Amino acid sequence: MTKSKLVDIPEEMLAEIDLDLQNVFRETLEASIINYFYKVFNGANWKSHQDYETAKAKVKPLVDGVINKILEKQNEQS
Repeated sequence: MTKSKLVDIPEEMLAEIDLDLQNVFRETLEASIINYFYKVFNGANWKSHQDYETAKAKVKPLVDGVINKILEKQNEQS
């Protein structure tokens, strides 16, 4: 094995490690976001929850956005 090929091996390994780390980071970030949204939506669901208004304020723009997209698609199909 030549010296130049030996230099390429760590670079190839780093590229694979970077890809693995990106996948792990993405999965971790996705889980964190899903858990956050679960807590916010769950808080908005229970009116007796003391943070209901705060949760509702956070969820409302998301819900409005989904409703607007649905209505836009219906208008396009009409």
